[in-house]
Amino acid sequence: MNLNHIIAGENQDENCPASPTGLKKHNWLSTNEIETKHGGEVFVRFICKRCKKTHDQLLSTEKFRLFERAIEMNKFMEY
Repeated sequence: MNLNHIIAGENQDENCPASPTGLKKHNWLSTNEIETKHGGEVFVRFICKRCKKTHDQLLSTEKFRLFERAIEMNKFMEY
């Protein structure tokens, strides 16, 4: 399961250069970098499964709690 629906803005719909045609969207997964910030926001670093591009996203506490299980269950694992 990718986490594209959590990414905000143009990064959600950006094409991944590592996809076979270069026309598929990035396949965002979370990393182990999740931190609570001052003010209650939660920092989450995402990585594209194909090209390894990273994207940092600040989520409100409410949005993080809404997607917390998906974020925890879909972490990027390099084998």
